[in-house]
Amino acid sequence: MKKISLLIGLLVIVFAATAYAQPVEFKMSGMMDFVAATFKNIPGSSGGFASYANGAGTEIDPAGGNVDHSGAIADSRARLKFQANAGKELSATIFFEMDSATWGDANGTRNSMGYWNADRAGVEIKHAFFDVAVPYFGVPVPTTVRLGIQPLSIRDTWFLYVDGAGAVIQMKPDPLNIKLAWMKPYEGRVYNSDDADVFAADVSGTIEGFTLGAHGSYWNINSYPLPTSVAAVGTPADGSADMYWLGAYADGKYAGFEFNFDFIYDGGKVKPKGADDIKLSGWMAALGVDFPWEIWDFGGGLWYATGANTEDTNKQKAYLVPPGAEPGPDAFSKYGSIFHGSGLFRGEYGYAANGDHSNASGQTIGGTWGVNLYAGLKLTPWYKVYLDGMYLGDTTKNGDTVGNSGKDENCIGYEFTLSNIFKVYNNLDLYVIGGYLIAGDALDMVDGTGKIQGNDNPWALATRLVYSF
Repeated sequence: MKKISLLIGLLVIVFAATAYAQPVEFKMSGMMDFVAATFKNIPGSSGGFASYANGAGTEIDPAGGNVDHSGAIADSRARLKFQANAGKELSATIFFEMDSATWGDANGTRNSMGYWNADRAGVEIKHAFFDVAVPYFGVPVPTTVRLGIQPLSIRDTWFLYVDGAGAVIQMKPDPLNIKLAWMKPYEGRVYNSDDADVFAADVSGTIEGFTLGAHGSYWNINSYPLPTSVAAVGTPADGSADMYWLGAYADGKYAGFEFNFDFIYDGGKVKPKGADDIKLSGWMAALGVDFPWEIWDFGGGLWYATGANTEDTNKQKAYLVPPGAEPGPDAFSKYGSIFHGSGLFRGEYGYAANGDHSNASGQTIGGTWGVNLYAGLKLTPWYKVYLDGMYLGDTTKNGDTVGNSGKDENCIGYEFTLSNIFKVYNNLDLYVIGGYLIAGDALDMVDGTGKIQGNDNPWALATRLVYSF
């Protein structure tokens, strides 16, 4: 009798709880892809296209080893996103990512699911957050709060995209959109002031068909560069930093043209332990234009980003992006292939491929300027082709942004790309691109003997098959 009474009591509790629960709708989406590429003298990430510009972690050594050798790889990525939505007021998202940097990966965990015999612990938690709509408390402004491991994205073509832990508030007082964020890049020892905090705001509104906005962020970093592990008690940090970024932007359409404009300034100080402070003062500006017309698509743009003066060690005048930021200039030069990578290939290949986890860096955006033009033609409902041309200049003083010859050259090179886009099925896309960069003197490197060498022109031929669901 006691068991039956206990069972009935438990059922009453369960049904009482569910009587007030909202119905939950579950959704799943994702993608899987396959990439095959052959190339020469092109940097990449995680063992991708071999780099002669940065020898760390690659087969190519800027001191001369393997320069000008061609290579080939196959790799793949899979993503799974799960969402649980309880009406418009409440939702949760868990997003997994799995990578093989190259098929035949060396033993490891992250980005190594292509290891022979498989069975790697290669499932990465990219996002894990929930959204809550804030009830009105006398102020009728739609407001949501997002908590957890989430993307922080502010003008991510040129400035900031990073995944991390934090809280973001979104408010929509008509006609404005307001984003307020607090993120936590590093905690360190809880009882010590060795942590890092990010405070950011992004405000925009629409006027006459144009979205106008401004953003600002402040990075208070008490352990700089950002550590990748917690130091032992009593071990002082290598330094600290107080950095900020301010920006303005505009997006819109007029007379059939689509425009986007960005201006971004970075400032603040880096305070190395036992050395003079380094003052930051860099900026960049970019304008992009697109003109779709019937079966044609024309576009282009130009950008300028300040470079460093290598002889002034107490001032960093190059445009920098924040620690961990992975902006995507490939979205600007949409159909490029080499310097910014290709927007059709996850944006992981090219000189501006990935960010620096621990430091503010130029991301090979700072120290460059350029102009690009492209034209596209939709030949059939299932096939489009684009031709893209780009000139790249160097703005670093008393040195070069990419090359390490010690000279001060102005021309990085001329890049040309042919991109083919096939719609195989509704959920299956095929991309085939070929790119060639006529290298300028600003790409010259120094070999192992100290001799300056003009490396062979970088080129790539790559395919990517993507199944989206």
